[in-house]
Amino acid sequence: MSPWLTGLGVVHAHGFGREALLSALLEERSGLSALERFTLEGLPARPVGLVPGFNGRIEGPEDHEHAWSMARTFARAAGEEALAGAPELDRSGLGLILGTNLEEAGAGVHELARSIARELGLGGPVIVVSVACASGTAALGLALELLGEELPAVLAGGVDVITPTVYAGFQVLGAMSEGGCAPFSEPEGMSLGDGAGLFLVETPEHGRARGAEPLAALLGVGRAADAHHATQPAPDGRGVTQAVRSALQHAGLDAAQVQHVNAHGTGTLANDDAEVRGLTRALGPKPTSSLKGLLGHAQGAAGALELACSLLLRERGLLPPTLGFSRARPGAPADPVPRLRAGPAQVLLTCNSAFGGVHVALLVGPPTEIARGRRPSRLAARCALSVEDAERLVRGVDRRRMDLSGVLLCATVQELCRLSGLRLSRRACQRLGLIVAQDRVSPESLGELQASIEESGMSGMSAAAFARSLLVAPAGACSRELGLQGPVEVITAGPDSLAQGERLARIWLAQRPELDTVITVLLDEGEGSRGRLFEAG
Repeated sequence: MSPWLTGLGVVHAHGFGREALLSALLEERSGLSALERFTLEGLPARPVGLVPGFNGRIEGPEDHEHAWSMARTFARAAGEEALAGAPELDRSGLGLILGTNLEEAGAGVHELARSIARELGLGGPVIVVSVACASGTAALGLALELLGEELPAVLAGGVDVITPTVYAGFQVLGAMSEGGCAPFSEPEGMSLGDGAGLFLVETPEHGRARGAEPLAALLGVGRAADAHHATQPAPDGRGVTQAVRSALQHAGLDAAQVQHVNAHGTGTLANDDAEVRGLTRALGPKPTSSLKGLLGHAQGAAGALELACSLLLRERGLLPPTLGFSRARPGAPADPVPRLRAGPAQVLLTCNSAFGGVHVALLVGPPTEIARGRRPSRLAARCALSVEDAERLVRGVDRRRMDLSGVLLCATVQELCRLSGLRLSRRACQRLGLIVAQDRVSPESLGELQASIEESGMSGMSAAAFARSLLVAPAGACSRELGLQGPVEVITAGPDSLAQGERLARIWLAQRPELDTVITVLLDEGEGSRGRLFEAG
């Protein structure tokens, strides 16, 4: 059977806990307000979804300490709420799969996740998923794939914080709304948010043994890259379509069984139009909500918080409203659920998109038996490259559009394909998965970003360097430059990163007939790369 969701905890723009979130949903009350946490010279204070009580806590773009402290506070509160219904659970064996985008604070993001696990008393494995704004949904998808006898239960979800760099970056990209996010409607533009959403995820056997009742089950997950642009999705929505179809196949469902879609729906023209195209192609017309007008775009926590909203209302037979919707823009969904209303959502799809052209779709519904594939796999090639090797070996890529980490990743993928005899044809690129194990953002890109801020201030920072300051950037650049359109995951698990990546590669090949090959790469600009290519069969 598919893993059970047996507990959930949330921190969000309306406060701490499920009750505050449910009240806001039932009252159709937006949590957006003017930015007060910090001031940035030359930048306006746009509406955002701040967690209440945490204004004025960050002193400037270099104040990572307070940002990480807030993230720990949010995640600890969400985790404790998710575990409140399981006081008998032995936390010493409980793992944590955390999605986040937080900037570095003198340590890699795995250290942040480890500190959260320590505060919650968790003694199991700790894995970070960092695929930009799809991280929370990807973390839940990873829990679906990894749970089994060796890992019977985890906390999974996301946490993120609005920082000066993130706020200024989206402002420089011209993505922010002046009046507040209105998905699929007017005015166009996004509103940032922050918070945390964590779920207790258990195998059915583990849940039954302690008498747990499931809120819902994770049925299937799909991922895809659209190999198009560093910050914008492919206009035809092909990545969204592929991610949704992959999730349906993984769950053993057809499109007709999906009753509601919780869309990414950021409110920007590029995202909304492409996403609706992709969703419609994969599912046909469905009731489609976006919760960005309620919570803001909570970045790496967005998917987990939005799923929590859907489940809280699902218990009451209600569909979540798209707050801010007034008049449909061209390309809006046929049914954007502008107001809270009754409706079936036993099987729901939640999806998120991210910088680098990464898309993740997750199907949730009643517990059910799902037959997963059992194809064997084999290690077909391996290599290790230094940055110098990569600069010499890489070919056919635009070096101006990527940093050293991107070059290193592209060269490693190309070398593995050469060693295994795999030609990157269009078909091969669609049937190839990429798993990158990486704990630190490229020092080259961070240096470029800092230099642009020192020269021109936050309002004049380099938009390109900002886009490359996320862990997903090298994977996105590699997908774009080489035309890879299969699933993409970026993880870090400390010393276990490579082993976890290889474990996931074998799971993908075992369960996903749409894949022929999966490449795993351990990536570090200082130490180089270690790559493995696995084939089905």
